Amino acid sequence: MKGKTRGPSRMSDLDLFSFPHVVDDLTRLFKEGWQPEPEEFARLENHIATCTLCLENLSILLLANKGTQEQAILNQLKEILHGKRLLEDLSGYADTLERLGRRAARKEYPRFAEHVKLCKVCQKEVEITRKLIREADKDGLLVPAEEASRR
Repeated sequence: MKGKTRGPSRMSDLDLFSFPHVVDDLTRLFKEGWQPEPEEFARLENHIATCTLCLENLSILLLANKGTQEQAILNQLKEILHGKRLLEDLSGYADTLERLGRRAARKEYPRFAEHVKLCKVCQKEVEITRKLIREADKDGLLVPAEEASRR
């Protein structure tokens, strides 16, 4: 494959300690007591909200270092998780679930499907969203997917 680049072929090929990943910063935060400046903290927060691998590493660090500060970070993490990434998937998951069924929704949104099994808040949100979809459909407010793709 001369001249072509390709992504890592295995998880072990990923370097989570290099930019853009933040595992190195997270390790410094816990082991060295590093206090990031507000803009650095915002960068960490934004990356963790979109990178499942760094999020999982943060969870491991939090479990290994249980304390008041870590509990506060864990609470912030829950807000980030629910506030951004998962809620972006919620409407698509609910729509797919409503239109195509559970199997299709799990296939299209596997991480959210796993999360919603355990999260009562997201379970309730999915049910509310499904109800809204049914009501909108009944009132003729939804455009069929085939028609929307022609627009």
